[in-house]
Amino acid sequence: MRLRRAIVVLMSAQGQPGPDIGHLLKVPEDDVWDVIHAFNDGGFASARSSRSPSAVQSGLTKR
Repeated sequence: MRLRRAIVVLMSAQGQPGPDIGHLLKVPEDDVWDVIHAFNDGGFASARSSRSPSAVQSGLTKR
């Protein structure tokens, strides 16, 4: 879901550590890092689609 990925990016930009983001959003830390790296590589376009196989299966794309 785009909103959750946007929340991950926003929290990261505000200085929240990756493990804390994962804990608060109840998603694996690896998926948090995948979203952050995808945003760093692709900017806002990365929020439109999942670029990592693990993110497809995570809570970041469900709901």
